[in-house]
Amino acid sequence: MRFVDASEFSKMSQALELAAFQGIVNKHIDSTKEKLQKSWFPEIQNFYFQGSKRRIVPNSHNPKKLQSFFNCAAALMTRNLQVLGINSILDYTNLLCKQEVSLEHLAKTAFQTKLQRKI
Repeated sequence: MRFVDASEFSKMSQALELAAFQGIVNKHIDSTKEKLQKSWFPEIQNFYFQGSKRRIVPNSHNPKKLQSFFNCAAALMTRNLQVLGINSILDYTNLLCKQEVSLEHLAKTAFQTKLQRKI
């Protein structure tokens, strides 16, 4: 899943006007948001419900464990959304740039920039 489906643009043989491009991108983003709201989040809720039924999720009698559990779950959910965002940005960047950009390349470039500033 991505916020913008770059493959749709790479298949096009003609240039797009900016308004048409923006319309397609907005449609992709709305579609992804809908999938997150109607599929991803309800699956997470179901996961918690099933875990509660099986007594895998800490109960409210132990608030510290319950808080720790939800903090871990929130961190995992945040990580999933961050990866979705980063992968979408990389796809979009690769669509617009002729040179393939990877996450490793971005990290290396950022590291080199920080080193140059300090020297």
